[in-house]
Amino acid sequence: MPELASEESKEGLEAFTLYWYDLLNYAYESGDLAPLEAVTEDSCLRCQDVGKVIADWHSEGRWLVGGKVEIDGTGTDYVEDSAGRHQIAVQLVSNELRYYLADGTLHEKSTESDMQVDVLVARYESGRWLTLDVGVSGSI
Repeated sequence: MPELASEESKEGLEAFTLYWYDLLNYAYESGDLAPLEAVTEDSCLRCQDVGKVIADWHSEGRWLVGGKVEIDGTGTDYVEDSAGRHQIAVQLVSNELRYYLADGTLHEKSTESDMQVDVLVARYESGRWLTLDVGVSGSI
């Protein structure tokens, strides 16, 4: 994790957000969810859904290829709500994702997404940022 991503500041939140998506990309590639889960609240429903897909497709000899999230930019007013949460908008594209069966057969593939905006909700606690929720803009 970049040192800046541990700072309680606007720049720290931005760096943490980029780091969080790097961990998501790593999880898609490796099937290892532990680093992502370590910085994500258990109550994040979209995170749970994505984690289930990753875990399921990295079991029984199956695997995923692609799905990399490319960040085009982030933006936040860095305003804390009454529960200590901050929101940050993330403009991104998700690359094509291919699902392979254990025998190497391509089972399914998703196409690259159009540019979209996610909203990541995070809180700074115990000296670190923690992702509480992530959703497509307008769905949180």
